[in-house]
Amino acid sequence: MRSNVTVSEMRSNVTVSEMRSNVTVSEMRSNVTVSEMRSNVTVSEMRSNVTVSEMRSNVTVSEMRSNVTVSEMRSNVTVSEMRSNVTVSEMRSNVTVSEMRSNVTVSEMRSNVTVSEMRSNVTVSEMRSNVTVSEMRSNVTVSEMRSNVTVLEMRCSRGCWCCAGKQQAEQVIHLKAAAQYQC
Repeated sequence: MRSNVTVSEMRSNVTVSEMRSNVTVSEMRSNVTVSEMRSNVTVSEMRSNVTVSEMRSNVTVSEMRSNVTVSEMRSNVTVSEMRSNVTVSEMRSNVTVSEMRSNVTVSEMRSNVTVSEMRSNVTVSEMRSNVTVSEMRSNVTVSEMRSNVTVLEMRCSRGCWCCAGKQQAEQVIHLKAAAQYQC
């Protein structure tokens, strides 16, 4: 299921090249069923007889897989896929991945999977760099700006304490009253 997805696919002999940026991926897989839940991404994929070769650097991964069913949710994603010779190359940058895997076969033989995409005899090569797993916060910006906060205090010629502002001047005179700095 894809909502607000622009898909541009050029397929020549089944080579897939995916570039994804700013994607939050949450995969839950258990018992050979692949259930991938991705924040702001909806995709439904099935892979059978897939050889997966993954290269991950600086990645914290928590995956749960169950029952060989892959369900990916991708929303607001622009996908540009170029496929030739049944080779999948994925490059993901600035991706938050939360994967949980339990009871997973390392060889990853996937069969009897219901997915929108059937991929057979596919070599998958994933390169993920600078991937950090966090709490899944999307589009959260906290901005606190304090600009040009200045408090001026000067002693007047008559012995009064003044500052830049009536309220501040009254506070200064009030605080300095005991020291006999009132006008």
